[in-house]
Amino acid sequence: MVAVCLILVFVWFRTSLTRFFFDARDVIREGTAESLNYATCKEILTRDSACKTLQSVPSLARETGLLKSTYTLFKTNTYSRYPFNDKSLLVIQGGSDENLALSMPVMYGDFILAGRVTRVSRTQSEVQTIFDPSWKSSVYIGASKIKAVLKGGENPTLELIPKDAVIAEGDVVVNSSPDFPLGVFIGTVSSVSKKEHDLWAKADLRVGYSFDDVRNVSVITNFP
Repeated sequence: MVAVCLILVFVWFRTSLTRFFFDARDVIREGTAESLNYATCKEILTRDSACKTLQSVPSLARETGLLKSTYTLFKTNTYSRYPFNDKSLLVIQGGSDENLALSMPVMYGDFILAGRVTRVSRTQSEVQTIFDPSWKSSVYIGASKIKAVLKGGENPTLELIPKDAVIAEGDVVVNSSPDFPLGVFIGTVSSVSKKEHDLWAKADLRVGYSFDDVRNVSVITNFP
């Protein structure tokens, strides 16, 4: 009888302990999912690897104006020239056979502006990225739509910002150039520089991903 009681106690304890660990696991999972909301990702784009691709915040596409229902996206893969990658240029699979054409906007994660098509062959295309030092395009900063110029490079920057403009780290940067969809997301402000003798302010751009992260892109085939 004592042996039977001990066995029953053991089974109950093991079941309770197992349930405890599964409940704890679910709480942890729920907490992780909750932490990946839009506000969190916008704030820590480069700190949390789960936020880097922004896949966990599809509402960002709607907030910045690029809707999948508005444009047709041709999803494709990128070639690699590792370890000799030119960080200003991507080569993607797809060309004139897929109706790709010069100047088509190229997106990272479906809704982050990454570049534009600059050369097309039958099965491949070349893309100039915002990491190209020769890249320049007009942008808006923040809810007040402060005008600035996006200058490309390994670390893209925002230039020609009015010195009296009020901008802060974390302000959203969107496209204002007619070459790309208006309001499409580009990145956020990471730091601001206002020197006494300069006529304009400058800022660093946080794009939330690195060139080496780019394995897939989407080409907007029906713009403008």
